[in-house]
Amino acid sequence: MARNLLFQVMYVAAFLAAVSGAKAKEPVLVPSCGGTFDLCGYIEQQSEKLRIPYTYQDVGVFQDGLAAVKIDGKYGYIDRTGRVVIAPRYDLAGRFDAGLAEVFIGKLAGLIDRNGKFVVEPRFGRVYRFTSDTLLATDTPRMPNVDMAHEIDWGPTLHQEYTDGFGLYHIEKGWISDKRYYVEKFDESSRGPIWASENELKDAKFGLLRTDGTWQITPRYRSVSQLSNGLAVVRGFPVRDGEPALFGAVDETGELVFPLKFGGIAGWNGQYASVRKPGEENRYGLASRDGNLLAGRYFDRVSIPMDGRLPRVLEGNRWHSVTPDGELVTDERHGFVHQTCPGGLKLFEQHGFLAISHPKIPKPLVTGQATSYLRPSIHRVCEKHLSLRFGKDQYKVITQDGQVFPPTGWFDNDVYFGEETALVSLNGKKGVINKAGDFIILPVYDSIAEERVKKPVAAKENDIGQIPRIYRVRQDNRTFWIDAGNNEIDVYEEEPTQSEREKILICGKVLQRFEKNGRWGMKGPEGETLIEPRYLALTCFKRGFAWGVPFDQNRWCPITPDGKETERSLCRNYIKVTDGMKTRPDSLSRDSFLNSLLWLRAQLDYAQGKRLIPPRTLSTSLY
Repeated sequence: MARNLLFQVMYVAAFLAAVSGAKAKEPVLVPSCGGTFDLCGYIEQQSEKLRIPYTYQDVGVFQDGLAAVKIDGKYGYIDRTGRVVIAPRYDLAGRFDAGLAEVFIGKLAGLIDRNGKFVVEPRFGRVYRFTSDTLLATDTPRMPNVDMAHEIDWGPTLHQEYTDGFGLYHIEKGWISDKRYYVEKFDESSRGPIWASENELKDAKFGLLRTDGTWQITPRYRSVSQLSNGLAVVRGFPVRDGEPALFGAVDETGELVFPLKFGGIAGWNGQYASVRKPGEENRYGLASRDGNLLAGRYFDRVSIPMDGRLPRVLEGNRWHSVTPDGELVTDERHGFVHQTCPGGLKLFEQHGFLAISHPKIPKPLVTGQATSYLRPSIHRVCEKHLSLRFGKDQYKVITQDGQVFPPTGWFDNDVYFGEETALVSLNGKKGVINKAGDFIILPVYDSIAEERVKKPVAAKENDIGQIPRIYRVRQDNRTFWIDAGNNEIDVYEEEPTQSEREKILICGKVLQRFEKNGRWGMKGPEGETLIEPRYLALTCFKRGFAWGVPFDQNRWCPITPDGKETERSLCRNYIKVTDGMKTRPDSLSRDSFLNSLLWLRAQLDYAQGKRLIPPRTLSTSLY
């Protein structure tokens, strides 16, 4: 599929859609969540100033001047001032596009206009407008597997959620085709043809389907993508067994303009695309719209600047600019100075690579970092030591006063300094250096990690109340602890204080969970009872709801900021009780509801000092 193309154009459609919905001089508003009840609003993208307060349970991105928001469990729409323009009455809502938005009532989807009036009544599993009277839809009733308003937008995940296929539906005539198509977007801006396959994904063969159900381009491609700058990348089928499937590109009409002859295509900017040589992972070329190679050959790497400069190619150890007639010339930015620091350090370009000079360094150091990939932080280099890459796993540190370490050889890792020290790897062995480049712990260990949660048995706080720094190391298949003097030490886990345990009970900085007679409730900022203590376990607020297990229920039920339970129909068998996206609770029961309840009760017991150790939080990577 489009998102699975091996070397395809990368899209930022969500961001561009949000930007296009705002006037040129208006600030871009982006979703943001926080506050006491973890509600959502909007901030200005550049200044991060709060423009629409944290009052919604969920928010989508602005498009066509409107954004979907969740109020009291239902979705409606607001304008850029925060004014509700379509009342909240939908169970899920997507973005407006060309004046229409897809919304759900229960498990059924329809289309509304900007006044909230149904143009297409909710009767489909998903629905997408082809033209003013023709829809692409499935009648399989199924809610999209999402939690956020902006996640239901039409995209390449549809064929995974709806395996029964899509069909064409005419508003007056009804179904005008069988529901047999597996689809991908073709053109974002118009309601023209769409990529469709009559075969399931494992045997997909895509063509361009017209709104009347006829083929504009008969099915012939194994995978396809959406138009970008007038071209869409496609992949054909192997001509012979054992040969790779090759890539090409079609224009707005579906006509093949890049022949199926490349190992990959990316980065089309309207003039050139970056292409890969078939069968060779590390040979790249520049192709014009007719599919011909600029300069007639492939190179080690290619780059297509977005600032109007000529395209660039890497040949040997030098980058060259390439003229429209294919001539290789000196890189246009050769010698360009990025930054000159007060201490004498200068960063400049040398044949496309970042170079460093300083009065104390005999000759410029040319890194292996191509200037095409410089990060914005390059303009803050005068503030600290620089860790620069000179090759694969080859790094040096350059200080503002011109010191280079190691003076010979390389560190194996990108070096990051904390307050005074950095962990480094030298010839595969790990150690610690200070900011002068001296080893305070020699590189003799297989692994090393600085620890801040442990405390040496004999450690004493220094004059400013800090615990001495210690390290966990591994050597000869043995793990042990050392101090900053490289002395092996014994450590123990410092017992948390009562106040540290009780922090677990704090919610949103000013709310606090409490227990009374084995039931949990929550107090407000002034100590008033916000949620009555009648729950077997109680979470903090997340997106405007706290979740509790009523003593007469075996489900998690949502509670609003005024302490009231919502309809029991909204209760769930399972909620996420751990913090962090990629975490899960330890397994305390095979039943998902009981496991979440037992885990949270164990955490609350630990916070009260009734349990010696907290329940474990596991990474989802352990599944």
